[in-house]
Amino acid sequence: MMTIPTPSRAENVDLSTLTTMATPGVARLVITAPDSDSLQGLLRDLAREHEPFILLGGGSNTIFTRREVQPAIIRLGEGFDFIESIGEPRGGRLRTGAATNLTTVLQFALRQGLMGLEWAVGIPGTVGGAVVGNAGARGEAMGDSVERVLGLTRAGEPVCLERGDLHFEYRDSNLRDLVVTEIELRLEPGEPDAIRARMAEFRAARRGQPYGDHSSGCVFRNPSGDFAGRLIDELGLKGFAVGEARVSPAHANFLINDGDATPEDVVALIEQVRQRVRESRGIELRTEVILVDPDTVEAAS
Repeated sequence: MMTIPTPSRAENVDLSTLTTMATPGVARLVITAPDSDSLQGLLRDLAREHEPFILLGGGSNTIFTRREVQPAIIRLGEGFDFIESIGEPRGGRLRTGAATNLTTVLQFALRQGLMGLEWAVGIPGTVGGAVVGNAGARGEAMGDSVERVLGLTRAGEPVCLERGDLHFEYRDSNLRDLVVTEIELRLEPGEPDAIRARMAEFRAARRGQPYGDHSSGCVFRNPSGDFAGRLIDELGLKGFAVGEARVSPAHANFLINDGDATPEDVVALIEQVRQRVRESRGIELRTEVILVDPDTVEAAS
């Protein structure tokens, strides 16, 4: 009889280690599921006990709004970190686990001579998070390359979505309520030198973004026909701070933790920037980062 690995559990985890914004706090319980079978059993157990949970990937696009997180945080373990070709290496099809780093997928595609992910150069996080949030840059996005998604409902029931079942829009998808575990991508053959050249173009376009600071990437979605960073910069808000949370002097659509920023600092800064843009330009900025309020998390139904 095959033994299903047991998820690992860690109590009272330092919240600053779980997200790239690195705000302080305590997560009561972090559970890491090593593979699909253990994840399915875990989700079914939580649903049966009506226990709420928060699914967390690389933490590069997530901000917790409170310092105490009582619901369990679920993470995907090493069994979800893989990438391989399907069929011929240059046939364009890749299979990858949701916990695989996006940069790893990009580099694998480069070695296989496959184009379509060059926009991802320099973007942190996991491929699962990139698919759910339809990450992208300069008019290209993750959803353009997704052929199939495997996952589980929050109650632990298996789901397989083909291309026709998937709906992607700007920085969003119809996958928010699923626990994505595996993705199949379809890319186009290309010469490695051409792929590297396109990567260099996207890398050059990001030179103004802050690196080395604790941040969660672009905080706001670009409004139709404009750029959130330009609107914020026009209002002279680069460097504006609430506590230790600051609008990056390098790029106005990045907020950085300037030392010991609390979740309350970050949330207050986001709201003040939104208010300034609303009052001055009549534009309601929507957040691209995921703001997680632990007190509102619900159990699977």
